[in-house]
Parts: sequence; C-alpha cells; structure tokens
Amino acid sequence: MFLALLLPLGLSFFQQPVEDAGLAEVYGERWTTEARVYQQVGSSVVSVDVYEKLISSSLTSPTDFLGQLGEPISQGAGVVVDSRGFVITNAHVVQPEGRLSADDLLITLTFLDGPQDKEVVARVHSIDTEWDLALLKIYEKGPYTAITMADPERLLIGEKVIAIGTAYGNAHSLTSGILSGVQRNVEISSQNKQTQQQLRGMLQTDAAINPGNSGGPLLNVLGELIGINSATLDYADGIGYAIPVGRVEEILKNRLLQPNVWLGMSLAPRGNDLTVNSLGGNPPYSYQWNTEETSSTITPDANQEYWVIITDYSGCVSETFYYKDTFFFK
Repeated sequence: MFLALLLPLGLSFFQQPVEDAGLAEVYGERWTTEARVYQQVGSSVVSVDVYEKLISSSLTSPTDFLGQLGEPISQGAGVVVDSRGFVITNAHVVQPEGRLSADDLLITLTFLDGPQDKEVVARVHSIDTEWDLALLKIYEKGPYTAITMADPERLLIGEKVIAIGTAYGNAHSLTSGILSGVQRNVEISSQNKQTQQQLRGMLQTDAAINPGNSGGPLLNVLGELIGINSATLDYADGIGYAIPVGRVEEILKNRLLQPNVWLGMSLAPRGNDLTVNSLGGNPPYSYQWNTEETSSTITPDANQEYWVIITDYSGCVSETFYYKDTFFFK
C-alpha cells in the first residue's frame, strides 16, 4: 500500500469566519456540527507557508523576516499545542525533500480566527523524521490558544470527524467524514517516489484529505484533536490517514519538546542548573544550547574566558553571563 504526501504549491486564500455571537440562534438549522467546530478551533489552527529566504543574514526582529520572502517552497497546516507558541505540523511540510535546509527557509503562519488573525513568523524547533512530525516555534510571544487533545483511549470507529487544512492552496478548508478505522499500518512514498516510509497504528478516515492538508488537525465533534493529517492513497477516493493523538503526545513529550545540545558540549545537571563538563575543538569556536524558550551561545576569547549570551526566539538578548572555568545555565 503506497500513499502520497500532501504537499501542494499554490496561492492561499484567507477566509474570515463570522463572529461567534449567538450563531446557533442566528443560523438555526444551518448551524451544523462542522460550523461549530470550525469556529471553536479557529485560534488554534494555522495555515503554513514555507518560502526560500532571500538572504542569509541575521535578522533581529520577527517583522524583518516578512521582507525576506523568496520563492514559495511548500504549504500545509498546523495546530498550536502549547500556549507559548509551539505549533505541530508534518516534517515534510517544513523539510521538503531535496530542497533547502531549515536555515534557508522562512515559515509564515496564518491563524483562522482569534486575536492572532494575522500572519506570524515561525522557526523549526525540532523534527522527528521517523513519524513525519515537526515542531515550530512562533517568534512573537503569546499566549496562544492550544488545541484540546482527545483521550486516545476513547476514539470511536464511526464517529464524525472534521479535517482542516490548506487544500490545494485554499487556506482553512474544512471537510468532514467519519473515523473509518484505527491501527492501520501504511507505506508512505516520498514526493519523488524514490523512498518509502512505514507508519504504524495510523487512523483512517473518509473525510476528504488533499494536498495541503498535511500537518492539519483531524478533530472530533467536541473540537478535540484526535490526529494529525498526513497522507492519502493516491489511487483511491475516501481513504486518508492521520497520526493518532496518542502518538502525537508521545512524540511531543519524548522528542520534540526535549532540550537539544550539540556542537561538542557535554552537560550534566547540578541542582536546578546545567553544568558544562567539557568542550571540544580548538578556539575560536562557539557552542549553542536550546531549551523550549531560549537559545544560548558560548564563545571563548583568546584567554579562554567565555561569554554566555542567552536570547529568546525573537532574537532579543535577554541575559548575558561571564564565566571563567565553569558554565551554568539558569
């Protein structure tokens, strides 16, 4: 069984939903379950547009990025999973096969509704290629409205489900259907059909899932996230697949939200701090350390004395520390 990844290129058309004020009374029988869920999750669902960065220079403000948009690379959707501005989507949306690296890309998000009804800029925080998931971090500080996660043990085959995505470039498109099956093992083929990847335990739905739905939510009638839409059979109608919410939560907790350490630095806990035990390489060199909120850069001078600069993801310096021999991150 081979499936196609859902990655379109095209124009995005923003749709502004009507204000949520007595809509059931206003619309009567027209106020469907789908319409209610669409309004309910508007501040948690985003369309994702990925562009080539025109220049590689460092930018100090999130608004600077919007002036550096180059060629469109890919489109998809995403879901806010943390009020600090973390958004989950598919890895293949923000890491297109055979294209540019994450440092060469600019990612813009457009919210469906709510106080963030504007275009914001995000960066890739972490990627899990095994499960085709990526976590983005919005540069602008929140709070944002996180989606409510469904109980993974209470999914019901036959229950109504709703999918929202950027189908063929049409932002915030909604389709509905039922949960057709669970625990499906599927083979997903790459865009160029050269490689295949197996995903196990997937959800199956007959809700229309098209190119551009990648990374978008599959929701139940309560507006709870039950899965992340990922793939569809390219030779069949009414068969789409989503990564189940239980697996999404597991990957978030154990992989995507974990701090990352790289470039030759060895860390060890010391109380509430992290101590740098050893550094590799020869000066001059620098090291970086990321948490969910900050990134740090360590650069030694000629005397082996170190400055530690901690910045938040908007690029603004928040704290600077000086150490001689031992480094503590707080």
